[in-house]
Amino acid sequence: MSKKHGKKPLVVLYLKILFLSIGLKSLLKKPIKPKVSPI
Repeated sequence: MSKKHGKKPLVVLYLKILFLSIGLKSLLKKPIKPKVSPI
């Protein structure tokens, strides 16, 4: 039980960090390069 309880928050944290990093990257890319279309 301890293993499952410890794994869940880690995965959630990892996903949150990934989502935040992707969001920040997209936000930074938009104003800096509005003419260049995203791949």
